[in-house]
Amino acid sequence: LKAREDLSSLSVVINREKDSAIRITAELDNLNEKLITLNPQANTGEYNLLVKKFNALQASVKSHANKITILFAEKDKKGKTIFNYLNSQALFRSKFEKDSYSQLDLTDHEKKFLAVIDSRVSLLSKDFSRHSVDYDDFSNSIEIDALLNGTVKAKFIVDTGASIVLLPKSLAKILDLKPVKTSSEIVVTLADGKKVKAYLVVLETIAIGDITAKNVEAAVLESGDDQTIGLLGMSFLKNFLVKIDSQNKKMILEEFEPVESRL
Repeated sequence: LKAREDLSSLSVVINREKDSAIRITAELDNLNEKLITLNPQANTGEYNLLVKKFNALQASVKSHANKITILFAEKDKKGKTIFNYLNSQALFRSKFEKDSYSQLDLTDHEKKFLAVIDSRVSLLSKDFSRHSVDYDDFSNSIEIDALLNGTVKAKFIVDTGASIVLLPKSLAKILDLKPVKTSSEIVVTLADGKKVKAYLVVLETIAIGDITAKNVEAAVLESGDDQTIGLLGMSFLKNFLVKIDSQNKKMILEEFEPVESRL
């Protein structure tokens, strides 16, 4: 729970730093236009003042960019902590489900021990809210519908091997997503092993069924080889325990939501 709270706080701070960096970058652009039109020989004093201000703003942008890099690293660390916790809890629950030992010939001592474990499993289960989403199965791929930023519907292939959500260029254009100015160019490895350049964006929300993740990082391919469908990678999936019910064609998402946080 503490890690979740820290993760939420980090997202707020990151967004604040991004807003500051974007605002200062806009100031830099305006200042640069003034410097271009100003004659340094005729307006030496004013020109020198603008150059000094320009350099100060550049240093400020760099400082914000460094802070954002550090914050993203910390956010990733917290995210991994939560992800590992979720998986350890899921493993614990799966090992001690009643069905796994109810048919065994147990001693009274073993029965008492497993009763205590069963009580613990029941408590753990209360800390997870369960959501199921229908999916389509095409060529052994799991395809689902998602709502992006509360406005645009799109189809995604679920890919647990992808470290980040991947968006088609056309979809990013519809959403009017701008590259994160303080991030560097990234390289994405596609399913066929091909490595392509991409730019980083942040989606305000990705909603699947009645479950929503906020401030989700995504990558948009820079090349013209635009994909027709996005990939739902770990920048979204890491927020949940994911199970696939292939018989009923449902993807089950379990969200860690401690009972005390709902009170």
